[in-house]
Amino acid sequence: MAGITLQDGTGKGYRAKITKRGALLVRSIITPIAGFFATEGETYYCSTDLVSYTTTGTPLLLAYLRNTREVPFHISRILVSSVAQARVKLIKSPISIANGIDVTPVNANFDSGKEFVGTFSRGQDTGTVAGGTIFASLLSLGGPTMFPVEEAIILGQGKSLAITAQVPVATEVNATIVGHYQDS
Repeated sequence: MAGITLQDGTGKGYRAKITKRGALLVRSIITPIAGFFATEGETYYCSTDLVSYTTTGTPLLLAYLRNTREVPFHISRILVSSVAQARVKLIKSPISIANGIDVTPVNANFDSGKEFVGTFSRGQDTGTVAGGTIFASLLSLGGPTMFPVEEAIILGQGKSLAITAQVPVATEVNATIVGHYQDS
């Protein structure tokens, strides 16, 4: 009896196999999304290092990220760490920032020559954020604190995110934003 043969499209002659129960034999490899995009050279770490704050009681710029690439940038993690207590806020589409220091995001694939397309700035004691919409806030009591964003923040072309820190006493705070460009 003639049957149907499934053959791969590479020209190597591989044929599909059938199990004893008559089902198509398949194998899959499950790769975490971050690992997949890192392999493609599309995952970036945007880190502020430690920002020293001596001004207390006022929200100051901690980090600012703006995507200018045509492909959306998906934020998978935001980690904030403080030496002492800090009130941290995420701000959607701030109108402006002042006194930020530009920092180059690092590609998670060290063999990739791809670069982040946009702006990443870290704050300083005089950095400010104007306008925008506060959409998340947390209190860091010292040590690391993770915003559980799980790929839920997406920056389209021209969209931005600011992070502010407000401290009651002089302290140091840092933020790391991890994300990837959408598979194009």
